[in-house]
Amino acid sequence: MNKVLRVVDWFVRTPEIPIGSAKLVSIPLSHYCEKARWCLDLSPLRDTYIEEAHAPVFHTKHVVSLTNKRSASSTPVFVLSGNSTSDPPTIIQGSAMILAHLAQTFPAELGHLYPPGEKGERVRTLEQVLDNQLGPQSRKLVYWAMWQARQEGLSTSNPLLDALVPKVEALLWNLGEGKILFKMMQAMNIDADSIVTALEDCRQVFKEASAMLAGEGEGEGKGKQRKYLLGGERMTAADLTLAALAYPLINPPAFASLGLSGSSASPWTMKLGDLSAEFRATPAGQHVLRLYAEERFPAVDGTGTLCLRTVNCNKMPWQ
Repeated sequence: MNKVLRVVDWFVRTPEIPIGSAKLVSIPLSHYCEKARWCLDLSPLRDTYIEEAHAPVFHTKHVVSLTNKRSASSTPVFVLSGNSTSDPPTIIQGSAMILAHLAQTFPAELGHLYPPGEKGERVRTLEQVLDNQLGPQSRKLVYWAMWQARQEGLSTSNPLLDALVPKVEALLWNLGEGKILFKMMQAMNIDADSIVTALEDCRQVFKEASAMLAGEGEGEGKGKQRKYLLGGERMTAADLTLAALAYPLINPPAFASLGLSGSSASPWTMKLGDLSAEFRATPAGQHVLRLYAEERFPAVDGTGTLCLRTVNCNKMPWQ
């Protein structure tokens, strides 16, 4: 597999980062990447950063080449250029670290994600819980749905998603998806038994989040209906994390642009329909939908569609 990745990488031209801007190395459908992308879209970098998207597995060598950590090849990776060609870039791996860095770098625009004092500590604690519980378990449910769809003969091709990653990666993913997906499921311990646990864990997270919105537990406005998980009048990193990591279960309308819903949706996504209906029906699910409608893609935007700032990675190395 390493030989295959080396050959593929030779055909993939890594895009340059504009001076004074940034790059997000991602897997387009990853909910952790969506978490980092959302924060970037709220920051002053929103109009200048670029996204270097890769198919699962094929992202590995690009991440390792940036981080020099073979044991940690996960996305997202945030690369902030220096102020000149001689300045080394800042490289940050992991959605929580990216959010914290951006909030510290741009306090006027993003400081509300981590309020000062005790509330800020509660935000960080809740963010970590969601990262460690909801993130891995919702991911398992998605890959299991994809795998079950394959077993039933449903197509898992996704032309809208293929257009976002290098052509050679999309081609090889589609050719070898069965074997690649099986290996990924083994690596993430995804099977019929673990899926039962994953579903119950996600239900528990949504139950607890719904209770928080009803005014239970710590936070401002205890005993009263809350607009945000920990109260207050502005979204925090806890709300953003819940919404981003839950998006595969909720499937907000904006993700039609990635082939997850609507007339151009990939056939396999129908396997997620019952899950989406269940989680959307909860107060926490309605909270996620509201955050996407009001905070992620507000009405003034006019589109309500996720549009990744991906760049052309399809040029040959000699071009």
